[in-house]
Amino acid sequence: MHSPVEAKALIFDCDGTLLNTMPLHWSAWCAICRETGLRFNKESFYALAGVPGREIIRELANQQGIVLDPMEVYARKKAFFLNGLKSVRAIPCVVQFALEARRTGIPTAVASGSSRAQVEQALTETGIRDLFNVIVGNEDYEKAKPSPDAFLTAANQLGVLPQFCWAFEDSDIGIEAIKRAGFAKFVDVRHLEGYPEDDSR
Repeated sequence: MHSPVEAKALIFDCDGTLLNTMPLHWSAWCAICRETGLRFNKESFYALAGVPGREIIRELANQQGIVLDPMEVYARKKAFFLNGLKSVRAIPCVVQFALEARRTGIPTAVASGSSRAQVEQALTETGIRDLFNVIVGNEDYEKAKPSPDAFLTAANQLGVLPQFCWAFEDSDIGIEAIKRAGFAKFVDVRHLEGYPEDDSR
């Protein structure tokens, strides 16, 4: 794929897009499901990629009749994830776009369904935090993907109109969010050469 020289800003999802964090997130989900009795299968996990964990926990508990504190369980899930960050690697075929943007002076942002602090720590651990001008976490907007809020918030913080932005995603609901945001183009990173395969999907 050619470098997006006509774009005025690039906005990236984080988990599964910039960083190969999905196996670690799944391990964290398995851990809290064992602790709480929640049922959550891998198909649903990937389908809901980009939805804040606290919302997934609240919905699962409501559906399954399990009484718990969603924020407390979410905090345990996040702690499990952060403890495993040393195993996470950046995804080179995606990061190359951020590197090129930095070289050419195109502003960049991350628009994530995870908390801003978690995203900041993950990007720092993998050595790519400095590639991004803005980090948007789930506390920075109202409605989760597939709502366009995350991407529109990132574009607004960069000071670039949506129709001049490109965005990068690894999930169907994330791509739907980009389309609703009215961005110039979306890149489904799952189709990029060199994107890591996950045989468990």
